[in-house]
Amino acid sequence: MAGPWGDISNSDRDPHDLPVFDRTYTVYHYNYGRGPSEAVEDHMHQIEAVLRHVDPELFWNRFVGKPGEGRCGWAHYPPNGVRDYDWRNRTVVWSDIEDWRPEGGGQKLPINCDRWRGDSLQWFIYWMQSLPGANNGLTWRGRPLSNWWRFIGDFDATMQARQGLTE
Repeated sequence: MAGPWGDISNSDRDPHDLPVFDRTYTVYHYNYGRGPSEAVEDHMHQIEAVLRHVDPELFWNRFVGKPGEGRCGWAHYPPNGVRDYDWRNRTVVWSDIEDWRPEGGGQKLPINCDRWRGDSLQWFIYWMQSLPGANNGLTWRGRPLSNWWRFIGDFDATMQARQGLTE
């Protein structure tokens, strides 16, 4: 992803690999020899890159959390993940992914790969459904959380409005 806000990508962030225009655009490169799960994983990594860029503390430390600690996880590590690509891990952990709150305190449920049927594509869908959306009613440090999907749907307008992951 490149544009007036910089190179915000799931890449090595080479400052010369994409031209910079007055609007942000994202380029995806798909391996057509692979399946839909890998294509969706590309999008999930881009979502992670965007949200980490906007607020690394809130997104990466609070939402994603550390591997195996039961927060929401990320593309390669579900809440019970302990190694890369751990989507079929049957170990149960208590996770707040379905009632995530930045400061903790959400209802925790016992979670393992059965929740997404041990399938990476189902994991990606489940994870994306846990991102705070419109009218989410969540707060962090006394401020309401914004609709994080705005950054994915219209990055430039959201950045121009000086929107953050909190309002």
